[in-house]
Amino acid sequence: MKRWWITCSVVFVVGFMIYLYSRYSLCMFSATYNFNDAQHGVVLSIAPGAAISREGITIRYTNNSDRDYDLHPGFTLETKAGNCWVVVPFLPGRGNFFLITYPMPPGSYADIMTLDIQDSFGEIPDGRYRVIRDISHTPENFVPFRHDPPEIFHVAVEFVLDS
Repeated sequence: MKRWWITCSVVFVVGFMIYLYSRYSLCMFSATYNFNDAQHGVVLSIAPGAAISREGITIRYTNNSDRDYDLHPGFTLETKAGNCWVVVPFLPGRGNFFLITYPMPPGSYADIMTLDIQDSFGEIPDGRYRVIRDISHTPENFVPFRHDPPEIFHVAVEFVLDS
């Protein structure tokens, strides 16, 4: 009798969670970032004239602020699933292995990366995607291990892949 009660309770809880997820589009397993690029004057965009395809997308980083910023190595690719953004995993051995932090002085821009989707992620379906990069401002007198680490924030660019 006790075993039956536990089984019924588990089935009820799981069913209720599935109901809530489908009813309210809760993004239980989605990535969440605080995008405040407008506040900092830093923007990621698709480079002008660049084609959006699985073979390559050139992404432009623009610093519209009056501060120096550093673009951190690596990136994240996410896809839109319903109301949620979900991380697209890299193929084995194809992860974020960039070692360079790109300094960006005020008022500058650079076409910083060409993303080869097929090479990094394999065959992915058509849909809405976004690339996310980390950026920080390092104070002029910054000394590692003596000062708090610089504030890191995120910038993103969205695009649509279709056949």
